[in-house]
Amino acid sequence: MIYHFNVQTMPTIKSTYTVIRNTIWQVADPYHILLSITDGECEVETGGEKHRLKKGSSMLIPANQSYKRTPVDGKMCEMMYVHFTVGETDELTEKEALEKINRNKAEAEQSLLDSQNSFVAALTDVFLKPVLHREDGKTLEICEKIKALRYGYKIDNTLFLLIYFCELLALLSKQTLGELREQDTDTQTVKIPYNLKKAVWYIKQNDSKKITVSDLCQYCSISESQLTRYFKEHFHTTPIQYIIDFKMNRAREIFLNAPEIPVKSVSSDLGYDDQHYFSRIFTKVTGETPTAYKERVSEFSPKKLI
Repeated sequence: MIYHFNVQTMPTIKSTYTVIRNTIWQVADPYHILLSITDGECEVETGGEKHRLKKGSSMLIPANQSYKRTPVDGKMCEMMYVHFTVGETDELTEKEALEKINRNKAEAEQSLLDSQNSFVAALTDVFLKPVLHREDGKTLEICEKIKALRYGYKIDNTLFLLIYFCELLALLSKQTLGELREQDTDTQTVKIPYNLKKAVWYIKQNDSKKITVSDLCQYCSISESQLTRYFKEHFHTTPIQYIIDFKMNRAREIFLNAPEIPVKSVSSDLGYDDQHYFSRIFTKVTGETPTAYKERVSEFSPKKLI
């Protein structure tokens, strides 16, 4: 089973604390619980299953689900609890989770590769196995950050607390995805070469710079001929033309939303030192000059609809 929820709307932390116990505890909490073991061991029984947790283990206990915590060999166990609420939570089979992950990934990659789209889709879905364990200590590092904030109380620590908690969720979700993908036998999910996706990412994150093919090759550790072959095979264009098309689409987006911005400013913001050169390229790509385009779209400015 895999727990799934989305954090596009941030979780709300209801309480967080650390306890050191060697006693039996049984309860059903009205909030979700993320339980992390920071030292020792314990056994948690919930949903008819028993889980042996040790230092570095984390467990999600859904809201209103009864659980029983038992010490191991009567020894003390140190645990950090985070009680929280979040949007709708689903319980998926591993197959259902993989299908959703692959669908989300395909949509995100299409957004990344689309030269018409200046926004790189954000994936904010969290997928968690009921119990996860990390040997590298990263879970413990984040727990220490949360504990330090709680002990050193300041009212403006709330945002940092939420950020660290989301960091913990992201870490555990990434581990879940990694473990699920090891079981994924679907060979049809990703066909776009990694270096091509990396090159497109670089273009979209650096649209304010003058980008050369050499820059892309260096960033992707790939030859110019190989990179050009990838662009022609998948986009039917060259790397330079892709950069130009993307920047001109970005310029049109700026002019549409803020036609009062001077052409010179847009030119500079997109990495063109020569405004006249920018205008010639814009005219060649769009079929009209920047000034003509601005005048035309200003009649339909979204601001006039407010």
